[in-house]
Amino acid sequence: ITYCQSKNVPYRFFDIDVLKFFESESYEKLARDLKFRYSMLTAAMKLMEHVAGELRGLPILGRAECQIEKIDSKWFLMEPEPIQALYRFLMTKALPGIPGFFQWSPELMLSYLLDPRIQALIHDQIPDVTSTTKIKVEVFQNYFQIADRPKYRGYEKFMPLIQKKMDEAKLFCPGIPSAALININQLMNLLSKKAA
Repeated sequence: ITYCQSKNVPYRFFDIDVLKFFESESYEKLARDLKFRYSMLTAAMKLMEHVAGELRGLPILGRAECQIEKIDSKWFLMEPEPIQALYRFLMTKALPGIPGFFQWSPELMLSYLLDPRIQALIHDQIPDVTSTTKIKVEVFQNYFQIADRPKYRGYEKFMPLIQKKMDEAKLFCPGIPSAALININQLMNLLSKKAA
């Protein structure tokens, strides 16, 4: 809201009764069809469906900057299951959308990975830091005027319900949530070829 107001960008709200939605057949079907545990993202899925359908727009979620993790002394891009589920949702519904803006193009991903601070991280020049999560705000502050603030997802008031739904989802979606991994050097090589 603050950004939109500062740039005179019109915005509107999408109202959803979260408590009612989480008890609905629509939620249940979505969670089962996608074999999806992360109930909090189903509301985002409904919003993407609304934007692509009723508004005939292109839903774009500002998320999915390259999450780099050090595993067994090697660096990997880690694509967590919740992000994967957003892509699966759009593909399953055959809807247009960009669920991960920061992975929208090879050039965008590569520019993030070539940032000097990210390069210092993956070349082990930042002691005791094993994930981009710890330095991501610092990286973005080099390019955008953003404040470092506590993470707020908007579901903090509903956490008992969220946990209940996630526990229920374990029954039809057993196993540990997965993350896709790709070696960072391999990824940068692929992105460089695509961007050329």
